[in-house]
Amino acid sequence: MLVRIGIRSLFREIKNKANLEDNLILQDAIVLFDMALFNTSSLSQIFSFYALNLPSIKFFVIPQLSTTLSSKLNFKSFSSILIFNKEENKNIRELILTNLKPIEKASEEKNIFKTPKLVTPIGKNFGKEKKKGQKKEKN
Repeated sequence: MLVRIGIRSLFREIKNKANLEDNLILQDAIVLFDMALFNTSSLSQIFSFYALNLPSIKFFVIPQLSTTLSSKLNFKSFSSILIFNKEENKNIRELILTNLKPIEKASEEKNIFKTPKLVTPIGKNFGKEKKKGQKKEKN
């Protein structure tokens, strides 16, 4: 099984565009992220850009990934796993692709939120013009 564990290893593999185009095992590769990684806004933005601009690699976010697998893999902790497109990885890749949904760009057809309707607020004095310097008369 050919995998890379950790952010540094992930960056080394996908850092330049030429490496992605020439390396056939990176085509259709899978990246699993721990959900805790996305608590940091700068990291979440960086990996969101990668996920949306590298169509040859599928990105997934999994809650509790590090805590679940770190003891089994004999690591203190980690935040990402890169699974290459190799024959040995075929079963795990199929399992991931059938059971998880990758990070993808939201389109208008898939958007569940409706555009809000903008309404001009109506105040207490709507339609009444008050001139400066004049006071209201009391009866």
